Amino acid sequence: MRFRNQQKKPKMPTIDLIPMLTVMMGVLGFFVVTSTLIAVPPDRVEVTVPDGTAPQAIADPQERQPLTIRLQSEAQAIVDGETVNQAQALDQVAQFISTNDQDPVILVAEPQVPYDSVVQWLTAMRNTGGERVSLGIDSSGAGTVPLDTP
Repeated sequence: MRFRNQQKKPKMPTIDLIPMLTVMMGVLGFFVVTSTLIAVPPDRVEVTVPDGTAPQAIADPQERQPLTIRLQSEAQAIVDGETVNQAQALDQVAQFISTNDQDPVILVAEPQVPYDSVVQWLTAMRNTGGERVSLGIDSSGAGTVPLDTP
């Protein structure tokens, strides 16, 4: 004898994993593409940081007479009091490097010059003058704007 109201046990529900896997593969693909775009290094200038020990062969800084190039705009600079373009400045850097054994070449940029231009000039000068070319900072405060104090 069987009862009519006897309920049948429900079957275990099935889970369709395909939509979830499709979404997960899309997210994985997004992160793979994003990481490859971020992994490409931007154009940069390699800088060697000193280790803190003073080399023995370098002369006293007061005895050195560096060639200072003041970058006034993207296309012109001042070298020894005269305005020159980049090609003329590179010629003077090459001449200075060949005639002076240890004296450095320093590029000092005015604050209004875009950083990209400074990097381009510095890279071109380093290609001409090697490791004796460096970026300088104007410590006289001539290019700075004074802060208003209340």
